[in-house]
Amino acid sequence: MEALVREITDENTLNLKKLGSVGIVLPAILRKTFKLLYGYTNDSFTGI
Repeated sequence: MEALVREITDENTLNLKKLGSVGIVLPAILRKTFKLLYGYTNDSFTGI
């Protein structure tokens, strides 16, 4: 997910809000879920 969003938005980090500026609108609950999963997978104790 992160790689796809970075490719679409030309950002170096996961920027879900910027997807709206390129015509891809995610519901707020889906954005929140992706942020939580992103935080979980990048955590030094629980992450991948």
